[in-house]
Amino acid sequence: VSQSRYCYLKKENRLHLRAIFLCKFVKKMDYAIPKNKECWHHVVKIFGLYKFQIIRATEKFKAVVISASIAIALVFVVQIIMSLAFSSSIPYIFESNWLGIGFAAFVAVIASLNLILDFDLIESAAAQRAPKAFEWLCAIALLATLVWMYYSFMRLLSLIQGDD
Repeated sequence: VSQSRYCYLKKENRLHLRAIFLCKFVKKMDYAIPKNKECWHHVVKIFGLYKFQIIRATEKFKAVVISASIAIALVFVVQIIMSLAFSSSIPYIFESNWLGIGFAAFVAVIASLNLILDFDLIESAAAQRAPKAFEWLCAIALLATLVWMYYSFMRLLSLIQGDD
């Protein structure tokens, strides 16, 4: 029975290959979204900061980023409920003013910091020899973070230009 070259790769490298495949897939879907190469450069920079251990995913770092992510999710849930139930929105926070731009920048920073958590998840899963199903879960988590980060950067740029 001949095995493919893919089977001889280390588990960590297989995780990175799946993540790269999913990133390429998202990049192919760029026809629906305006081009923003700065976002992809940002991902590479964050990966470099993580790989060279300039930014480490300590327990305190994880707690702060997860707490901020949950808080952002709650704000968006309240916004959805208000828009569906009352046909209004949270004042100033989703508009093109200094508060809206500041909130959008905060969301973009937290989305970027979630990349560190994803890289740490991939690395720890590879070190613990996680099953193949978990490899895909890690890759999909990274993809979700990339989509969120891309969307938050596009929203920030839109607010800066004055488009609500």
